[in-house]
Amino acid sequence: MLKQDSSSSSTNTIPEVTSAISTNVSREEYVIRGGDVVRIQVSREDDLSGDFTVLQGGVIAHPLLGRVVIGGMTVIEAERSLTAALKKDYLVNPRVLVQVRSSVARRVVVLGEVKQPGIYELAIGDRFTLLQAVAKAGGFTDTASIDKVTIVRKGKDGEHVIKVKVSDLLSGQGGGDIELKPDDVIRIPQTIF
Repeated sequence: MLKQDSSSSSTNTIPEVTSAISTNVSREEYVIRGGDVVRIQVSREDDLSGDFTVLQGGVIAHPLLGRVVIGGMTVIEAERSLTAALKKDYLVNPRVLVQVRSSVARRVVVLGEVKQPGIYELAIGDRFTLLQAVAKAGGFTDTASIDKVTIVRKGKDGEHVIKVKVSDLLSGQGGGDIELKPDDVIRIPQTIF
């Protein structure tokens, strides 16, 4: 197999790229998923670079590596994984850049005491907050317990529950509205009389 020495000088380097990921979702946080389109740039290897659709199993079909799983990885982890795979048998010191070109819609779920509970889409790059989600869901019902709202957020180390007193947010005492992340589940319980 061909190995290319990347130590020779060349002006053909990976250009700086403005990521399609919003500034509030970093390359270390954004998790690649099925349906995303990623651009993979391998320095000085145009035939190994291009746009790839991530299939539902998290797999892309790379022209040299074949089927490669990058779904479930952050952008940085995907770069490291692809770099290691190319370095193992094919290239010397490959430089790989992964950029999310487009993303499937992300969702938040609003359950409980709102007028229109349901699943609400988040476009990548859009800032979406708890109060915006409640407003999009038609607002609280008359029986909503607004001081016992929870947000269930999945992270790499499991689920985290964030307890929110919405009355504090509305009065300015809560430190500001809470920005939602993809797949957050918002639960608004009913007031117990």
